[in-house]
Amino acid sequence: MQRQYAPESFIIMKRLREQGKVCVFLCDDNVWEIPQGNPARETYQQADIIHRYQTIMETAHAVTTSTSYLVDKCKNFNSHVTLFRNLIDPAVTDMVSPGRDDPDEIRIGWTGTPHHHDDAALLDEACLQILYNFPKVKFIFMGYNPPSLFTKYPPGRFEYYSFVPVDAWYPAFASLDIDIGLVPLIDHPFNLAKTCRKFQEFSQIKAATIASPIGNYKDLPKDIITLVPENLSPKSWITCITYLITHPEERKRRGDASYQYVLNNHDINTYIYERAQFYYDTYARVTGTERTIVWDETLKRNV
Repeated sequence: MQRQYAPESFIIMKRLREQGKVCVFLCDDNVWEIPQGNPARETYQQADIIHRYQTIMETAHAVTTSTSYLVDKCKNFNSHVTLFRNLIDPAVTDMVSPGRDDPDEIRIGWTGTPHHHDDAALLDEACLQILYNFPKVKFIFMGYNPPSLFTKYPPGRFEYYSFVPVDAWYPAFASLDIDIGLVPLIDHPFNLAKTCRKFQEFSQIKAATIASPIGNYKDLPKDIITLVPENLSPKSWITCITYLITHPEERKRRGDASYQYVLNNHDINTYIYERAQFYYDTYARVTGTERTIVWDETLKRNV
């Protein structure tokens, strides 16, 4: 069960447990600390909802999550908490670029939902200045767009794409043909619980990433990601973006190195066994059933 708080969810989990089923709760967000401007705050920052959320988590046999920050949070409600690394499937973005009318065009992208309004606001002034400084740059937004997009951005210098169904996300994302990916994050506990998913997605299409020095992004190798020294300073963002625009060889090197990094550390074909092992172990613990698992050490797949 993923991030459940409805009363019906507790009833379902209780019934499943009574039937001998193994129940695992997935916590994928810091619902306890949400910024004021985030629409999700109105939902989760209510005592009854938080209480139900925690009760359902306590009822589960185990909890999985994606960052050490959330592991510590979840351990307050369940003693069996496991950290899962993010996984990527190289095949879903392995597609031919759609091509460009202008081969010299540099495409800089951001993707997200309205929940990231405050994060995206960090970019507004810097993006406008970059457009005026570099006539070959085009900004690409998918999902949510900054409020000033259709009022301040010069015509023809940006592209906006709406939301797509989940199963269409990766092909649509890959088709954006982004050269530089931006990951702005405000310094807030909500973002400390975030994984480096945006970096991993940009890396899948070999785009170089520029990110805020917040949370898990600070732990990425400095030779493959550009961290903005002064997160609240438009000038600092402009400097970092300008460097990758004016140094195409370094931009390509970082994109290629990032791609190899996510292949080495997040490829589902290599690391899916970690999740399978967890589910086998949890099943054995809960049911008292011993299982012998033999892994192919080359591909780490169950045989």
